Amino acid sequence: MDSATLKPRRRPEPRNWPKILHVADRKGLQPFNPEQLVFGEPTKPYMGNTRIPIAYNFEGKHIPVRIQTPPLKTVFGLRGFPGRKNNSKTVDLRFDGDAGMEFLAVMEEVDKVVLTKLGRNVRKWLPGLPVSEDKSLMNARLEGAYSAITRPRVRQKDGEVFPPMFTMRAVDKRCTFWSAEDPPTPITEDAFSQSNVMVKCLCMSKCLFIGNNSMSLGFLLEQIRLAPDEDPEPDFIMY
Repeated sequence: MDSATLKPRRRPEPRNWPKILHVADRKGLQPFNPEQLVFGEPTKPYMGNTRIPIAYNFEGKHIPVRIQTPPLKTVFGLRGFPGRKNNSKTVDLRFDGDAGMEFLAVMEEVDKVVLTKLGRNVRKWLPGLPVSEDKSLMNARLEGAYSAITRPRVRQKDGEVFPPMFTMRAVDKRCTFWSAEDPPTPITEDAFSQSNVMVKCLCMSKCLFIGNNSMSLGFLLEQIRLAPDEDPEPDFIMY
């Protein structure tokens, strides 16, 4: 066929990324495109762990990866564990409802971006991980090494499998707690100690954590607010 008769390929439609990105000098939340994540160089190992700094490329400027969740329900509530530094606690959120499914889809894209970057830098990031020319085998090793955000959770004591959860860590005195009223008022963390509490969260990720040939992306909880029953306005940022 004459090349002149070939029809031009249609360019894919740009994706409408959800507005969950917090930018300090912008009013309201901005679209969050996981492909704009930027990865730095590995830090020197400290106590067996290495960190890969991450940032977000917003209009050519690298800014913190700070996102706001949609209204989601807590799985176990805010809970602490004896012996943790800084009196840190964790909170897990369910990917429920339309907003939860959209948020899950974005986190799946984040996982894909991290795995792609890991595949290109595996010798530098995970030097102890065996490298194979077999693409399928190598992909399986990479997926096994990375604790994906959207992975199913397995309970160690009995092997029961649970759906994916979005996990954040709250460090004492670095996280604030807010009511559902508008404007919100400060409240105690006890309001978030139960399961199935509808909340919104503002969290930040600073780096990938690497240790023992495994890697994970951590999120630090900065603000958590009780989500009102009727929520026409998605933004609640107190910054």
